[in-house]
Amino acid sequence: MPDIYWIGGAPCSGKSTIAEKLAFKHGLSLFKSDDHMYAHMNLARAEKQPVMAKVASLGWSETWTRPVEVQVQDEFDFYREEFDMLLEELALYPQGQPILAEGNAWLPELLGRLQPPPEHSVFLIPTKEFQVANYSQRPFIKDILSQCADPQAAFENWMERDARFGENVDQAARQMGLPVIRVDGRLSIEENAVLVEKALHLAG
Repeated sequence: MPDIYWIGGAPCSGKSTIAEKLAFKHGLSLFKSDDHMYAHMNLARAEKQPVMAKVASLGWSETWTRPVEVQVQDEFDFYREEFDMLLEELALYPQGQPILAEGNAWLPELLGRLQPPPEHSVFLIPTKEFQVANYSQRPFIKDILSQCADPQAAFENWMERDARFGENVDQAARQMGLPVIRVDGRLSIEENAVLVEKALHLAG
């Protein structure tokens, strides 16, 4: 594997924006796991990636009306099944060029399999209040919720799933001694980018 810096965490924490800023500033190749998710879902087979195949078959209403604990478990299992697919994508990048890999898919336990240097990974976790406030402003949310039988209940389940996912990632990262940055809106995206830069030892 090439030299990789990892930004994991939970949705709506500013990971993508920060990754773009730091990749540009430090001349790193940028790899966003979300960019490959739908292609990987299309490749998933029930006998090998049962959770990915199941999630791919669900409509939005069915997705968000499942019990929240099921949604959280499926999210973790989805990323576990997708991990090898993502590593195959990373292996296609040119050798010798450092990579900044960003996404919810980089679970602490999965990075533990690769044993990257401790200073090469950081996890951004939003507070639930920050997460809900910022999700509500995203245009694509309304499009998804409009396809749900009960948009309000779907949104509440969605937000609860992401909050629980984030708390689990936070706990796992801390148990492994990996840096976690909590995002609550008190710092700007630029200020959080500086914290990430320092955590990854990218700052001069």
